[in-house]
Amino acid sequence: MPLPTTSTDIVNLALSSIGDRTINNINNPLDDVSRTIRIWYDICVSEVQTMIIWDELYTGPVSLSYVTDNYAGVQGQYQYILPTNFIQVIEVNAPPPQGTIPVTNQNPIATPSFNWKLQDGYLIARVQNFEMLYARSESDVTKWSNQQRELIISYIAYKISLRLTNNSSIMQVAKQEYMEIKNRVFASRQNRNRRFRNRPSGFSMTQSKNSSGSGIGYRGY
Repeated sequence: MPLPTTSTDIVNLALSSIGDRTINNINNPLDDVSRTIRIWYDICVSEVQTMIIWDELYTGPVSLSYVTDNYAGVQGQYQYILPTNFIQVIEVNAPPPQGTIPVTNQNPIATPSFNWKLQDGYLIARVQNFEMLYARSESDVTKWSNQQRELIISYIAYKISLRLTNNSSIMQVAKQEYMEIKNRVFASRQNRNRRFRNRPSGFSMTQSKNSSGSGIGYRGY
């Protein structure tokens, strides 16, 4: 079977898994099934892309532009604009300022570090120049890994099953299949994401939450 290349291909695989008819276009406003799936498709994709740190969604490192260096009336506190496709922070780092004593085995106290926080859709830090590696949202299905694609399809099937079939038994089967796939994917990625386990997930444009963390650089916050 050829790999899906469009959002319509993705939802048709979900529809087939619950025994429902397939559609010609997910964006067809005249088709009841298309309209229902259109609502849930974006929700399901967003939730799956935020529940796991997917390697294929890593972006950067990128430099951020700041709005002000006087955030909340504190001079030297920078308010940075996050990318429009931002989901969560993976890593941040910054060079030490001029005149900082180099970090050496003889000078471990100078280990560079700085703190940041994500608030109201911005990254706040007391450092002017730094780079961020982040996880992005991705709508191009050809850029999803096999695991991400499988999990999204099963999640869509679970979420739309009762609404389209009005059959709770089909919904329970779809839910069980989704949970089995989710548990398998989480288990296979547990070791891969071990070093990020305690890292804050950051501000998500889809979840509007605040967070904070620390980065490699000089102590600033």
